Amino acid sequence: MMRVEISLMLGAAILITAGLLFRWASAVFLVIYSHLFLIEKMYYNNHFYLTILVGLLLLLTEAHQCYRLPWPRRKKLNEPQPTAPLWNLVLVRGQVIVLTSLEPSPS
Repeated sequence: MMRVEISLMLGAAILITAGLLFRWASAVFLVIYSHLFLIEKMYYNNHFYLTILVGLLLLLTEAHQCYRLPWPRRKKLNEPQPTAPLWNLVLVRGQVIVLTSLEPSPS
């Protein structure tokens, strides 16, 4: 069963990377990755938790508007925007800044 989940997660990651069916792929990736994270106690790492948060941010933002592969059906929506909305960038960058500011500095 875990191999099926990982295969579905890989397919969702490829779709996210290509920008095709972005919201559905983000939801599938987020649910499966969260499930695998919650059932496994031995390999816990705070970066895995960050991956869940970034997956949630991908689901909520419009990150697929820039640099995506052309989708053959919808001509009007097929034109990529020059940039993502500013609130999307601030949200994702803020999440990474919070993570880096909480890491202990090497002594």
